[in-house]
Amino acid sequence: QRGLTIAEQRSLRRHVAMRFDDRGNGAMLSLDDSRNLTYASLAPDDDRPPVVMSTAPGQRQPSIAYHAPNKAISVWVENALTPSQLQALDTNGYSSSGFPIAVRNQRLAWSKFNGSTWSPKQFLTLPGNGEAFPVLEACPDGTAGCPVGGSVFLAFQRNINGNFIAPRNRIFHATWSASSGLSALTQTPAGAGATQDITPSVV
Repeated sequence: QRGLTIAEQRSLRRHVAMRFDDRGNGAMLSLDDSRNLTYASLAPDDDRPPVVMSTAPGQRQPSIAYHAPNKAISVWVENALTPSQLQALDTNGYSSSGFPIAVRNQRLAWSKFNGSTWSPKQFLTLPGNGEAFPVLEACPDGTAGCPVGGSVFLAFQRNINGNFIAPRNRIFHATWSASSGLSALTQTPAGAGATQDITPSVV
């Protein structure tokens, strides 16, 4: 893999996610200095520069999973408002008038990697509730019990009442497979009404 330029070495990377498949193909998703979501190959023979996947504001918490050799799914959080709309809001502190609006507009985006390029991003959720902390785990192609082409399980946190001050956070999940595509988003069974289900993990 090519060496990093001085500018790249000095750049600040945020919200980094890295994953490898069983063939040694690897990917890193992160926010660059301009807070754009970028992809960089970690394969030793790939010297292409990072690719910008999204320039939307409020991007964070990317996740990636390989469902087949050098084929992957990525999911991340970004804001549905434009940069100018966000800048017009007062988001200085949790009690500010604009902070709940910004949070409610956090939604999930996703993309598929075919071995050479990422598909144009699509949206998994609509603004209005506020989603966060997406996590992915793959059932790779060729593994016993996994479908042909592999599948990916997604879990994430959603505030089902959209009220940041008095939230009702629940965990939702879905499955993507190469043969069937994306399943419906389903709420995971939760506890009593006052229970907050947050920050899922999958293994």
